[in-house]
Amino acid sequence: MNIKKSLRVILVECFGILIGILSGLVIPKVFDIQSYAYLKTFTLYTSYAGMLHFGFSDGMYLILGGRNIEDINKEKVKGYFYVMLKIVIAAVAILFIISMFFIKDIVFRYFVFYILPFQVVLFISLLYRATGEFNKYVVLRVVQNVINLASILAVIFIVRSPILYMQIQVVGNLLLAIVTGALIMLSAKKAEKTKRSEIKSITSMGFTIMIANTVSLLFITLDRWFIKIKFTVNEFAYYSFAVSMLSLFLVLVNSVTVLFYPYLAKNKGDEKVVSKVKKYIILICSFAPAGYFVLEFIVNNFLDQYIPSLEVLGILIIGIPFITLTNVLYANLYKVGMRGKEYLIVASKMVVLAFLLNVFASYVLKKFNLVAYATDITLFVWYVYSSKDFKGLEIHKNEIIHFIVYLFCYEIIRVIPIPSLIKAFMFILSIMISEYVLFNADVKESFLMIKNRKKANKTKE
Repeated sequence: MNIKKSLRVILVECFGILIGILSGLVIPKVFDIQSYAYLKTFTLYTSYAGMLHFGFSDGMYLILGGRNIEDINKEKVKGYFYVMLKIVIAAVAILFIISMFFIKDIVFRYFVFYILPFQVVLFISLLYRATGEFNKYVVLRVVQNVINLASILAVIFIVRSPILYMQIQVVGNLLLAIVTGALIMLSAKKAEKTKRSEIKSITSMGFTIMIANTVSLLFITLDRWFIKIKFTVNEFAYYSFAVSMLSLFLVLVNSVTVLFYPYLAKNKGDEKVVSKVKKYIILICSFAPAGYFVLEFIVNNFLDQYIPSLEVLGILIIGIPFITLTNVLYANLYKVGMRGKEYLIVASKMVVLAFLLNVFASYVLKKFNLVAYATDITLFVWYVYSSKDFKGLEIHKNEIIHFIVYLFCYEIIRVIPIPSLIKAFMFILSIMISEYVLFNADVKESFLMIKNRKKANKTKE
């Protein structure tokens, strides 16, 4: 894996995190709770925009995964692009009619306008990711981050309205889609006609993955649907705020997912690579809950109206290592191994489990913050369940002990009546000790790799 390209991706995602922090902390401050809930309804809708290529873009991603861009026929890619456009335009036309006569909601209408430009950008980003063109992917992500920043600044300094935010998202993504779409169309003089049999093959290959991804997305968003339907607008706003804070960490998770697909595709079947990736994910992501204590400090001092969100965030953030293993490693391994149907079955089972747990938390316990436990429990079950599906993912004794220490330290430190930033330091220290004791060889190997890379760079200079 090219370290420099990987660092560029991570750095641009860090820029995205900074924008996310601005969005997550400032927008709740400038909006009243009703307007904030309105905005989060739009973002909940848009999270489903990626499924409306009906598997074609995902199929393209799978067949091109691990190949070099120079070895791919540009006329064929242009043909694929036109097929995707036809599929998405047909879907958008149907949804537009629905928005005119059935779901007469302005939020849903803006969601419909958002879909086509989003799908164009998604197709091109998948192309870059599949072929390892991370420099181009980084440029795309920077522009997307700028659009998000413009949306945030507009509602802070121009009009404090969720409608303006939606308008900038739609227009910004439309402009980006026009530019990136033009690059595809100008890359070849003509498009190679894609045969129906090939369209069917690509779509059927990607459809299972798309459905599995959608099921996984449903799993991630299921708790918010329960909160929106069962609880009050204020409680939906509190829960959505906690999820927004959690998403700051998930941005980095997504960036790692982007990096590892072509890497795993090129090392298909190598269980040593799989085992190493798993260990590194555990070693890195176990530090994530330290971020809770930082956010606790910020909310208590600057956003006291969202203090009820802290309990939800405190529960959800425990699941960061497990959601990372699921999204970065397990999902990619199913895709690399062309085991889409198996991935769909597993994801569906987890959604059923999450649904039952959400019903119990919402309708029996009747407390909105306890709904977060449904997500955590399901993530842990998924982590254990899928560990048997691939060689190199076996759960070892040191892993179990580490997660027991991880949970114990977090819960103990969380209730100690000391300043939040000191709690963050204490948690980081406890995890460092746990990892050094339980993963000593892996920690030393990591430092040795960094040391050798530095020496190699100095030698080149």
